[in-house]
This record gives sequence, C-alpha cells and structure tokens, in this order.
Amino acid sequence: MSQSLLYKGIMRSKPHPNRALTTTMLDTVKTGIHLRTGFTPTSPRIWKSINNRAISRKIRAFMWKSLHDAHRCGKYWTHIPSLEDRAICPTCDELETTDHILTTCKSSSQETVWSLTKELWTMKNLPWPQTSLGSILGCGITDFRSPSGLSLLGANRLFTIIISESMYLIWLLRCEWCIQKQCDPSNQHTTNEIRERWLAIINNHLQMDCTLTNKRRYGKRALPALTVHKTWHGTILDEQSLPDDWHRNTGVLVGIGARRPPGRNR
Repeated sequence: MSQSLLYKGIMRSKPHPNRALTTTMLDTVKTGIHLRTGFTPTSPRIWKSINNRAISRKIRAFMWKSLHDAHRCGKYWTHIPSLEDRAICPTCDELETTDHILTTCKSSSQETVWSLTKELWTMKNLPWPQTSLGSILGCGITDFRSPSGLSLLGANRLFTIIISESMYLIWLLRCEWCIQKQCDPSNQHTTNEIRERWLAIINNHLQMDCTLTNKRRYGKRALPALTVHKTWHGTILDEQSLPDDWHRNTGVLVGIGARRPPGRNR
C-alpha cells in the first residue's frame, strides 16, 4: 500500500457535498445535449467529455470552470463593493452570465463567430443544431449519424473541435473588449477581424491535426490519418485537386474565405 493509494482512499471515504451552481450548470448541459442528441448523459459522462482529445488543453480548463459556473462575470461582481456595476452587460443592460456572453450578447462577437461556425459545419451536409449554453459546453458528447444510422465519427469530431474553439474565441474577444478596450462601444472588434481570427484558429487546428499524423515523430501517439481525413472531409479548400495523402501537407486550409498562398508555399 503506497501513500498515494492511502490518500485516495481517505479522500473517497469523505462525503463531497454537491455545489448548487455546479449542479444547476450540469442540468443545463444535460438538457442541451438531450435536445441535440435525444439522450441525457450522466454527470460523470459530462465531466469525462471535457477531456476529449479533440479539445485543446486551455479550452478544457475553460470548460471545467464553466461547468462550475466559476468565471468572474455576472453575480461574481455583485459581492464586491464599488464594482457591482460590472455584473451588468454595458451593451444589453442584462446580467452578464456565461450564457449571455456565449449566446445572446450584442457586443461579444458571438453572432459573427457562430455564423462562421455554422457555415463550416453545413459543408458536412448536416443540420446545424440550436445554439444553447448546454449544447456548447456539452460539445464533447455528440451523436451525428448517417441516414442509415451509422455513427459519423469524423463529423462528431469536427463538431467538437469547431464548437469548442469558437466558444473560447468568443470568451477571449469579450475579455479583450472589456479589459483592454474598457467596453468602448466605438472600439469593438470588426467583422473582418473576427473572421480572420476565427479562420486562423480553425486552420491552426487543422494543421496541427496534419502534423500529429507523423508516425516517425509521435510513434504510437500519432493521430491516424484516416481520422483526420474523416474529420475534415468536405471542408478543405480545393479538396478535389489535392493528393490522397494531403494530411502530409500542413499548408491545407478550410474552404471558407481562404486563398492559397502563391509560389512554393502552395
């Protein structure tokens, strides 16, 4: 018996009271996933889903705090003297919750980001599910299927990637506007700026997927090329003209608003 095992045994024997905010958020996620997939996951399944390898590590941390409703927004500021006004969205005059920032706020750039995400997703010829906080935070749990009932593993992985990356971008843009730009209405992020940043993030993830297929470099940890092909199939720029092993080329781009670089980098 090691000290580590003894410590784990002691911790498991102690009762863990449910946190009200966490329980409420988990119920929200369960509802969102049920509306999208038709089944209701358990709480352990939701916690496990944020460790999905398709989700980057920094976004996993963001999702963990979101599931605990522990971000510094909304009601967090109501308990701090002289800073209570930060609890209200300066544009919408509503309580600035995580839900408000990600789905309804007029100044968080969410509308533009979700529009781009939907445009890329529909290239898979699949319906765009209703955008809700529960569905967004539960993006690691998916169940898209073909008309014959077969699970679409590539589409499921792509959904997890683009929803998680878009969610985190919205949060970053909101923080930049509130902290760096002091909520200046005349200094909001432009549509072109948001579009370029979103494209850069999605293309970076695509290129990282391509890089991770290198078996010589990553060995058994390498990402299967077939997984990458199924994930991004139908969304790549000029995909029909690319070779079958296009995953070896980290210069591939998604087919939204993209132009191939001239010359040797093509």
